[in-house]
Amino acid sequence: MHKECGTSRGSKPVHIGDLCMGLISHLHHIITRTLAGCIKLLGHPASQKHALTEQDLSSVVQSLPSSPSHDDFLFVAILFTGWYCLLQLGELVQPNNCCLWDFWKAICHSSVKFASSPQPHIAFFLPMHKADQLWEGSSIVLEQWTGPLDPLPVFKNYLSSHDKLFPHLPDLWLTEASKIPTCSWFITRLHTFFPAKNVAGHSLCTSGAMALALASTPLDCIQLIGHWSSEAFLIYLCQNPILLQGSLSGHSAFDHTHA
Repeated sequence: MHKECGTSRGSKPVHIGDLCMGLISHLHHIITRTLAGCIKLLGHPASQKHALTEQDLSSVVQSLPSSPSHDDFLFVAILFTGWYCLLQLGELVQPNNCCLWDFWKAICHSSVKFASSPQPHIAFFLPMHKADQLWEGSSIVLEQWTGPLDPLPVFKNYLSSHDKLFPHLPDLWLTEASKIPTCSWFITRLHTFFPAKNVAGHSLCTSGAMALALASTPLDCIQLIGHWSSEAFLIYLCQNPILLQGSLSGHSAFDHTHA
């Protein structure tokens, strides 16, 4: 039952509910504009980490010793997988705080599959990721790339070392100490190669997104590969508008024939 406000003779009655809805809508508009103004006046510009280039990846590979250790294979495999598959570091390693460890998020070695069609690739199952609202997980595909930075040999070298050391352990990523690597473990090694650069975990997906844009990959494909649920990934490209223009042509990812 709705109450009605008193009105002058001859006018239609106004329900209190309608008045409240109108007031809420008006207040929402005021609050939204006020917050937007505060952010504009007091906010800080988005801070981006240094994007790793193909030359950076090449320098890492060339800097490895002639007989790499298992941890060397592990570091490079995570680096290449994150770079090519647009994965955040947190999706590949454990948090530094052991209280936040969730072994349900760990990638299983048994999920790794090799296939040759439609082109050679390696796939594995990512149990959870940032846009997985239904907790269903996703299949990550690491495709072959013609050239010296093909990620498949890098992944296979690590997998071979893993199988020799830990043939019965279920986790895909394991250090020489048979532990799942943490974020600090990876970042410490990353800084040994790039001590003067502002690199971090986001450098992986940032770099991969920029490389795909340079290869004129459509933006919707970049968003799909990176499992982004919104267009927030465009912040990685906003400082390079030419990348957005090139991404409209729809060429294949990492296809240098269209460069």
